[in-house]
Parts: sequence; structure tokens; C-alpha cells
Amino acid sequence: MNSIDVKCNKAKWAYDECFNEWFRKEFIADKQKKFPEGYVPCEKLLETYQACTKDELAKFGADLSETREAVLEARAADVKEAEERRAKFFQKKE
Repeated sequence: MNSIDVKCNKAKWAYDECFNEWFRKEFIADKQKKFPEGYVPCEKLLETYQACTKDELAKFGADLSETREAVLEARAADVKEAEERRAKFFQKKE
């Protein structure tokens, strides 16, 4: 999938590739691994991509600072739920 602006595509694709590799090789493959609170896989690539999209959104007058905290909270909840599901999945297989 492309980004909101063509000039952000390379940053998005780099982040997507890194995240998908992390997800397969670390999150799914290592069923016992715990990640510290606030851990962000591929953080530098994500920051680069976010900076690009933030600049593009600003051109349209979009200010996402109010939604940032909500997104971070939702992401934390999603990670926790995914870890719980992963643990249950591997318990059934053992």
C-alpha cells in the first residue's frame, strides 16, 4: 500500500518491510519473548515515515497531536492483546 503522498512511499515501504520481518521473526517465532512497555519495532524507520506524513498532513491543515495519545494507548492495548493471544495459541499446541 502506498503512503498519503508519493514522496513518503519509500519511507513507508522501508518501515513496512522492517515491521513485517520483526513480526515474523521475533513476535511470532519467539513465543516466550516479552517486549518492554513502550517498545516500538523499527522505531527509527517509523519516525522517518511519520515525519514525512506529518509534513504532508500539515499542508492540509491537519493537526494530529490530539489523537497521538489515543493512538499510543490503542497500540499498547493491541500489543497486550496480541501477546495474550500468542501465549494462548502456543499453550494449545504444547
